[in-house]
Amino acid sequence: MRIVLYCMIATVIYSLQACSKDWLKQKPDMALTVPTTLEDYQLLLNNRNTFGTNLPGMSEIANDDYYLTDALWNSLTTPVERNNYIWVSDIFEGTQSADWNNAYKQIFEANIVLDGIEELSVAEKGRKEMFDNLKGQALFYRAVCYWMLADLFCIPYNQNNKQELGLPLNLNSEVGKKTPRSTLEETYEQILIDLKESVGLLPERQPYLTRPSALAARAMLARINLSMGEYAEAGRWANEISNIAVNILKFGELDASEPYPIPALNQEILWQAEYAMYFNHTYIVGLVDTVLYNSYYENDLRRNLYFDENTLGVQFRGNYSGTRFSPFCGPTYGELLLILAECEIRNGDIDKGWKHLNDLLTCRYQGDWNQQKFFEAPLAFVLEERRKELVYRGLRWSDLRRLNQEPDFERTMVRYINGKRYSIEPRSLLYVLPIPDNEIELNNLEQNNR
Repeated sequence: MRIVLYCMIATVIYSLQACSKDWLKQKPDMALTVPTTLEDYQLLLNNRNTFGTNLPGMSEIANDDYYLTDALWNSLTTPVERNNYIWVSDIFEGTQSADWNNAYKQIFEANIVLDGIEELSVAEKGRKEMFDNLKGQALFYRAVCYWMLADLFCIPYNQNNKQELGLPLNLNSEVGKKTPRSTLEETYEQILIDLKESVGLLPERQPYLTRPSALAARAMLARINLSMGEYAEAGRWANEISNIAVNILKFGELDASEPYPIPALNQEILWQAEYAMYFNHTYIVGLVDTVLYNSYYENDLRRNLYFDENTLGVQFRGNYSGTRFSPFCGPTYGELLLILAECEIRNGDIDKGWKHLNDLLTCRYQGDWNQQKFFEAPLAFVLEERRKELVYRGLRWSDLRRLNQEPDFERTMVRYINGKRYSIEPRSLLYVLPIPDNEIELNNLEQNNR
């Protein structure tokens, strides 16, 4: 009961922090509700209403994996869905951002754990294995949320823009302070610092896939370094994980007649995470982009396992959560093979890149995959397979942002709604979402140019 009350109070604190300046001057008496054992803090981190779910998902509205008809778009009821789909400048129209609020709520509660365990009794802190595990989990959650926010609300990272605006970095659970935006370099440094520290604190595996492990932390370091264009580092972290190929799901053994043929919590998942699903878009009424769907060869098992052809068109069903809801965005062994393949090819080792890709595609194709096309253009082929493998995983927007910085892979996205053409050019400022107005006003933050 104590931990339940504490979670409720923590949630109220954060909610009020976002909407009331006067309340922040008051300090609640939490003497009867503050956790006193490591187990209490683990219960707090176990709360799936807070941690590992409702992660930022707005990027899925704006990417090119799906489309809406005029009727479907006209039926949308929230500004963020309507406006983000056609990339207008004012996405929120004065409303708050659930993605911003939920991510900072996870960061706030992770900070509560980080601060709280340091204040426990000497005896509790002396239980080193559990203490380290809790600290590692909290650092992991904080880092992942900051990276997902940066991928939405900051410009794409590269070596030439490190001094551009980053995120407000809240690194403790103090209530009411105003934190200015850091630089982009400081934001990404903090993300990497937290994740690297978590690797040394977390156990290699956890009893539950919903709880981050050292393996998951290494996988996220590979993912994030890839998004930064730090390909040597991305490959190094992916190589820190052994036995990748043996954990790949054999798609030929799955039953395509099942409504959702990919099982939940399967062997390929390193950490079970889900992004926030906007009710009316991809998973409910969105139709899979025709060019994307046609890029799957007839002997590509993902064509039937990932998608459903019905009277509306083609819709996605290949969610790794085993349901139409709770869209999966965690790291998998399959993603690691694609990271390794891309990084090896960028490093000039085509044969190693082929081996990693072959380990994946032999489990994705019925019969041979097109190796001739691979050797004609290895990097382009790997990037095409990356898109086809990781569709609807919350990663396409991140890939567009980094690949648009390379002339060979940049692209312009176009949509047509109600007879009007909308587009977003490579390296457009529209790839950086505006910070919600309430955050600008409350915390005196500098707004993004858009």
